[in-house]
Amino acid sequence: MGLIYADITLNNARKPDIKPLTVSALVDMGAVHLCLPEHIALQLDLDTYEEREVATADGTSRKRPYVGPVLVNFDKKVNRMTCAFIPTIK
Repeated sequence: MGLIYADITLNNARKPDIKPLTVSALVDMGAVHLCLPEHIALQLDLDTYEEREVATADGTSRKRPYVGPVLVNFDKKVNRMTCAFIPTIK
């Protein structure tokens, strides 16, 4: 079975003047939270709420900032949520 991607549109729910972003997102049926790469969170100018412990598929666990609120548009449905912020690895 291969990887599945879906096009989603992301908006900053508090700052409607910021241009929405349409991105190709990896669909992970086992995921509990949405994770955003650093460059997307910065482009959407998302606010940081808190830090939470995040466990990844490889079993590691780290504290990550949660950002939002984000409006996620997919298939004519809209959800408002906060997201884990994943810093760019250099």
